[in-house]
Amino acid sequence: MISCQEASSWKAVHVLAGSIVEALLIEYLVVSSTKPGGKDPLHIALNDAIQACQTAGVIQKSTASLCDVVRDYRNLIHPGRMIRLDQNVTQEGASIAINLVAIITREVAEKRKTTYGPTAEQIVRKLRTDQHVLALLPQLLSETNHHEIKKLLFSIIPEAYLLEEKDFFTSDDSFLSRLRVAYRQALDLLASDEKAKIAAKFAKSIREDSAEKIQSYGDAFFVAEDILHLQPQDKSITMGYFLSRLEQSGSNLTDGLVRMTTNLGSVVSMAEAERIANVFVRLVLRQPDKSLQKALDLAENIFDSAGDDVKAKIESRLDQWIALAKKNNYPEATRDRLAELSTKWLNIPF
Repeated sequence: MISCQEASSWKAVHVLAGSIVEALLIEYLVVSSTKPGGKDPLHIALNDAIQACQTAGVIQKSTASLCDVVRDYRNLIHPGRMIRLDQNVTQEGASIAINLVAIITREVAEKRKTTYGPTAEQIVRKLRTDQHVLALLPQLLSETNHHEIKKLLFSIIPEAYLLEEKDFFTSDDSFLSRLRVAYRQALDLLASDEKAKIAAKFAKSIREDSAEKIQSYGDAFFVAEDILHLQPQDKSITMGYFLSRLEQSGSNLTDGLVRMTTNLGSVVSMAEAERIANVFVRLVLRQPDKSLQKALDLAENIFDSAGDDVKAKIESRLDQWIALAKKNNYPEATRDRLAELSTKWLNIPF
């Protein structure tokens, strides 16, 4: 807009100023959940947006009056309509339009300071600089605009996490932990349909992104219960990813993988029950002694969170493993681990 002013392109100044004014007013109505006349702000005319913002006290009456200079800015794009409506474009009008943009920007900013609450960026800044912020976080999030909550979840927290995690030598584990906690607390504030959109984002990542990116995001922010929000096709690919990660974890049973798969049993179907039992066996048999307890605890958690029919199928499959180990005289260490796994939830002596 300023470049067009410097080039004496007065029509372009009017058109761009009108676009900016409309964007500022509509954006305010959207994020404040204001619906003039019950209409979606994205589907109303500029004049309606001006009146709605004046009524809401966002812009002053004198500012609304100045908006006449850009009210019909779209007409300027069409030469025929401009001639037919006898609309003149002058340097003086362009100067008013530029000043109007500055006035509306200031008035909208002042209104948002008093009513909008903290932004997503401000919350992440607080998470970084205040190690005691988690005690205040529920109150902080309750004061945050719904639009900013969604920004936190869709972009601001994941981007801050990935950036911090990449810097191996200086990354702050406590900050990463606070980001994870903030993410889950913010997610709890969303409606089910919005949670479904967030969950679908991870399923999309599984299909399209690198293994490193999927693991980084999943280990930090996705948990088993989120699968409940997915459509059947997305649920299938996400469960496949979970089970594959567990099968291949071997001695690399990370804290992130444990977080992600905790309570996985709650979303395991009968068709997946036998596979999850096999996962338990491989997981426990492949662990070094130092991480064996972690694997056993995870298997117990997943089993305990499953439905009764899935539990029965898992128990049956583990009975088969135990019988096979005895029949084929597996090494004593192997049989001991199978026994330890079974005693997590079975009363069958080995």
